[in-house]
This record gives sequence, C-alpha cells and structure tokens, in this order.
Amino acid sequence: MFRPHTVLTIGLWLILVSFLGIPSSWKTKLYIATGIFLVCGYLYHLGHEVILKLAARQPQEGDSFAENGNSTTSGTTPKT
Repeated sequence: MFRPHTVLTIGLWLILVSFLGIPSSWKTKLYIATGIFLVCGYLYHLGHEVILKLAARQPQEGDSFAENGNSTTSGTTPKT
C-alpha cells in the first residue's frame, strides 16, 4: 500500500492522538481525517497500479516507416 515508513508514521500518529488529552470531539475528527487519508492513499496507489498494468498490456509501437512505391515522384514533375 504505502511505503513502510508512512504506515509507521500513521500508526504513531494514532497512538499519540489517543494519549495527548485532546478533546473527544477533536479526536473523532482526527481519526476520521486519518481514515480518509488512508483510503485516498490506497485509491491513488490502486489507480497507479492499474495505469501501469494497462501501459504494460499495450503493444510497444516504435516508429514505422513505409516506403513509397511510386518512383515517378522523385522531385521532378512527370512530362505529359
């Protein structure tokens, strides 16, 4: 999901919020904000993985070159 240090930081944040003596109404809002942050981060990561899978699935097309079969147009106009 996230890098390991991000998960550790969020875990420490949740522990600190519960022991800091913050009023319960603020605590609830901080828990909700942390949950929303986790969900948004997960959805971002999931979307990034889907984009990478779609990009890997598409065939890699390089520059294509097609030779023109008409040899009369070599820089001069044909005589009529």
